[in-house]
Amino acid sequence: MISGDLLRYNLENKKFVFFDLETNGLNLFYSRPFEIGYLIYHGKNLTKERQIYLNYPNYQIRPEIAKKVLYNKEIVEKQGIEPKLAFQELLEYILNSEYYIIFSNGLNYDCMVLKNSCDELGLNYGYDWLKRCYDINSLFKLYKLGAKIDNDNLLAQMFSANNYVRKGLKSNLQYMAKEFKVGMGEETDQFHGALFDSRVCSAIFFELIKRIDLK
Repeated sequence: MISGDLLRYNLENKKFVFFDLETNGLNLFYSRPFEIGYLIYHGKNLTKERQIYLNYPNYQIRPEIAKKVLYNKEIVEKQGIEPKLAFQELLEYILNSEYYIIFSNGLNYDCMVLKNSCDELGLNYGYDWLKRCYDINSLFKLYKLGAKIDNDNLLAQMFSANNYVRKGLKSNLQYMAKEFKVGMGEETDQFHGALFDSRVCSAIFFELIKRIDLK
């Protein structure tokens, strides 16, 4: 029997924000983003996309990390805005209860960097929005493992899946993109750009919900 309350059958009135942060490291407490990319979807219709550079004073990033995450000092300093303004813009969607929030490995990384960055800037908020989030890294692992989605305890299930390790079980963004044949054309050199990764994340999410019983 087909369940009519599954997300794949009820996209028309749903709102989503897909976002990604590119930072100067992998330290959950001290890394800060220089770029935010986000997309707004109403159902499967893209209504907005934004690439925002954050101009922190005296921003430090090691050359090897800068190369990997496509950091361009000249562009960031020229186009970057005050970090507080950038986070305020993103939080308008994240803290809006009408929106679901989707990211890749955000439960293990982005949400912590976002929270610590905002606390530092006096933009204090809680974690209630995580109840409206989907982490495609977790969902992809559950899909590959053939696990039943526990929609009543989804956040706990995603946290558990994010930290589950098994030989051969891959779930990085490029691997997922290859699995679903999205974002793998001539633009593969754009992975680790926040806006590009958000676009790929959205494509993967819409493929995943065809395959898993997500509400």
